[in-house]
Amino acid sequence: MTQSTVSADLYIHALADVYDTLKTPKDYELWADLLEGVLGEHGCRGVRFLDVGCGTGSSSLVFQRRGFEVVGCDISAEMLAVARRKDPAHDVPFLQADMRELPASLSGFHVVHWMDDVANHLLEADDLTAAVRSSAGALAPGGLLVFDVNTEATFGAHFARGRQLVVERDDVVLIWRGRTERPAPDSPAQALITVFRHRGEDLWTRESGAVVERHHSDATVRRAITDGGLDVVGAYGLGGGPRSGTSLEPADEAVHPKILYVARRPGSAPVDA
Repeated sequence: MTQSTVSADLYIHALADVYDTLKTPKDYELWADLLEGVLGEHGCRGVRFLDVGCGTGSSSLVFQRRGFEVVGCDISAEMLAVARRKDPAHDVPFLQADMRELPASLSGFHVVHWMDDVANHLLEADDLTAAVRSSAGALAPGGLLVFDVNTEATFGAHFARGRQLVVERDDVVLIWRGRTERPAPDSPAQALITVFRHRGEDLWTRESGAVVERHHSDATVRRAITDGGLDVVGAYGLGGGPRSGTSLEPADEAVHPKILYVARRPGSAPVDA
C-alpha cells in the first residue's frame, strides 16, 4: 500500500517485533469465538479463510488451529517475517499484498477477514472502497467480508491530546500518547508511540514514531461496502471488553470501542465447504 494511504511506518514496520506486546493470546481466542458465532449466524459453513492485514500472524494461526484453511497477507515484510517465525511448519501461507489490490490468485474464499484497526489504517474513503472491492473479488459467491472499525469513542479515548496508555511486557515498555486536539468523525487522528527495549543490565533503547488512523463513520463504511460490490448484512457493537470485546450488541459509536461489519458477496448462500 502506498505511503500516503497507510499510517505509521514505524508502527507497521520497525516495531513489528514488539507489536504483540499490545495483545495477549487470550485476545485472539476471544475474537475467534465471537467471529465463529457471527459466521454461523450468517450461514457461513465454508473453511477457506483469507486474513487481510494479518500482521504478525496471530489471528491467522488461531483460525488455522480451529480448522480453517487460512491464507494470511499483509503489506509489511517485517510483520510477515514475524508471522513466518511463529509458523515453522508452514501451515499458513503468508503473502505480501496491498489490500486495495489483492492478487488475482487470491479467490474463492468463504471468508475475508480484516481484524483490529486494519480499516482505520486506510486514510482515505476511496481507499476503503478500493479495499472492499478487492476483497469482494477474493470471495466466492455468497462469501462474507468481516471487519471491525474503531468508533468515535475509541478515537476520543486513545487519540485525543492528553490520553495515554502504558503497556509493560518482559523487556519492553510501550507508551501510547494521543496527539489530536479534537478527533473528528471521518477524519484522521494521530498518536505518538514510544517503545523502550531492555538491551541488558542497565541499558535501554528508545524509539518513537507517529501513528495515524482515520475514523470511518457508519455512513462511510456502508457506502464503501455498497460501492465495493457487497451487501451489508450485519453491524454489531463489540462490548464486554476493553479491546475486541466479548459480546455483540446494537452498534453505538458513542459507547462501543469497535463496530463489527458483515458484508456478503451476492450469490448463492449459505456458503458450504
